[in-house]
Amino acid sequence: MSALLQKFSFAFIGLFVLSSFTLVKQTNQKDTGLLVADTISIVQDSLLVKDTLLIKYIPIIPKTFIQADAWYLQSIPRDPKDSSFNLLKLYLNFFAQKKNAYQLYNQKITTASAGEVLYKIEQKFALPDKDLLFYVVIGLLFLYGFIIQIAPQYISKLFSQFSQSSLRMIQNREQLLQNSLASLIMNIGFIMSFSLLATLIIFNAHLLPINFWEGFLYMCLFFLSLYIGKFFCLTIAGYIFNTNELVQTYIFVVFMINKVLGILFIPFIAILAFARPVLHPFATWGSGFLMALLILYRYLFSLTSVSKKILISQAKPESEKSPYFDLERKYNVSLFFKPFIELEPIGAKEFRKTKIEIASYSAVIFTSKNAIDHFFRTCDELKINISQDTKYFCITESVALYLQKFIMYRKRKVFFGADGSNKKLFDVLNKHKANEQFLYVCSENQQDNEIVNWLKDHACTFDLAYMYRSVSSDIKPLLKEHHFDIICLFTPSGLKSLFDNQPGFVQNGTTLAAFGSNTCKAIEDAGLNLHIKVPSPQVSSMFAGLDQFLAQGAKKK
Repeated sequence: MSALLQKFSFAFIGLFVLSSFTLVKQTNQKDTGLLVADTISIVQDSLLVKDTLLIKYIPIIPKTFIQADAWYLQSIPRDPKDSSFNLLKLYLNFFAQKKNAYQLYNQKITTASAGEVLYKIEQKFALPDKDLLFYVVIGLLFLYGFIIQIAPQYISKLFSQFSQSSLRMIQNREQLLQNSLASLIMNIGFIMSFSLLATLIIFNAHLLPINFWEGFLYMCLFFLSLYIGKFFCLTIAGYIFNTNELVQTYIFVVFMINKVLGILFIPFIAILAFARPVLHPFATWGSGFLMALLILYRYLFSLTSVSKKILISQAKPESEKSPYFDLERKYNVSLFFKPFIELEPIGAKEFRKTKIEIASYSAVIFTSKNAIDHFFRTCDELKINISQDTKYFCITESVALYLQKFIMYRKRKVFFGADGSNKKLFDVLNKHKANEQFLYVCSENQQDNEIVNWLKDHACTFDLAYMYRSVSSDIKPLLKEHHFDIICLFTPSGLKSLFDNQPGFVQNGTTLAAFGSNTCKAIEDAGLNLHIKVPSPQVSSMFAGLDQFLAQGAKKK
């Protein structure tokens, strides 16, 4: 659909240009007879040199021509006491010179073999040679065609941004910025397109007494310096006020809209350059309305893009159906997924040193899906077959269901706490403690002390099986680039990683969410304020806790 629309657009512009040239040719044929008649009458009248108005596109002298004459007359140095000073003669001499004349008519009169003529219309006020202007417009089209060749999807992705939510636009920003060459050429195309449009509007209205191409050059330099200066000022302000993320988003939106305008201005440029003057006001007002509309869109987007940023210290869900993504659409928040810890497996050779015989235990305790993965990995490395009578005690139902990946799920062999809390898990363990030998699978440097203490206090037979160790991930670049409104932690190791990556972490209004009693206790022991505790009687998952918290915030607004 996009390719078909582009073809129709180019065909329309081509037909428009051809029709404009036809009109120019017809006008030239009509003007030839008038020019010859005027020049003959001027030559015959030897007593008075008349002002010959050879104006092709303008039926009367514009007001700006009269103003320019007044400026020139005032600029001529003279002595008020000199009665012989002939101001009109100097004025006539100036405009009688061919270098100050309108060269198009200068050529026609020379062809007609006319005598001395007063060239009233200055070339500085006129539009340039249409041929050169035509090639400039064609060159602009070829510039965008070159972008389509080197980056076929760039322009289509650029326009598709307007049909996406503000959040998706921010997330797709990096995809557009990756092709730096196409982005640079699009910015150059906007400068040329906008400058050419502004120059045509100014010279069609005869507002500047300078050469057209000189005016076009000044316009290019003006807009180039304007946007470069704006870019540096905003970037510096972002660093000073610690709003770099917001500023970079605003800069992206500004230049994205500029790139779109550079393409949309081309039909208006064609009308102003080649169409009849009666259509010029429509092109001027149409381009102005389009620009105002996109500027309004930019303003509205800037308001909606200021949304809450939530950092979840887990890997991004593979499925788009994850309930976390519903939060994005429901509350217009930005979610960032980044594991705070990395798990290093403890190999079979190292595990044997613990002298733990896995097959001798009748029950296994799991507090995470990672523990399940490493348990069965270790069993495979040691070539141990797990008995079908082994019982599994899990902290939550989701962890229990994860066992289906490795065993035949049977309710009589798999148990979990009703609400995901340690207290409910203890209630289940208490019913089986007398007849079971427990193996608690955990990290070498991170265990749930509450579970360990309960097993000790209730005289349970158990051992700790260290099958993996946790190390802090490198999240410094993420924390430096973004200021997060909410940070979700799932383990005490995650909190440790936060302090490792940002020593002296100060909460400074950041909302902290914690999953599990140990994580909650670690946050409170660190002297930080905890706002979202999961699980609780009302919510059993981090998603539900965030949903409840964001809903309460929306009601306050």
